[in-house]
Amino acid sequence: MNEFQRRIGVGEPSRTFLRHKGGTKTTPVVTQEGRRRGTVGGVQTEHWDGRVDATVKAPAVHATICGKSREIVYE
Repeated sequence: MNEFQRRIGVGEPSRTFLRHKGGTKTTPVVTQEGRRRGTVGGVQTEHWDGRVDATVKAPAVHATICGKSREIVYE
């Protein structure tokens, strides 16, 4: 290895990404609006190659149908 290669870092690990190959960092995301304010509404995943994904946990909806009027009632 010559001086130029040593200066530019040939053969050294890359410092471009702060994660090891295949590693991820998962951070919970707190809901800021609506009835679920203050609860965990999903997660944000940062991958080793710089990609960022978000997974949202939608709240369950409870609905019933009234017998005679056949109306849908949300609880």
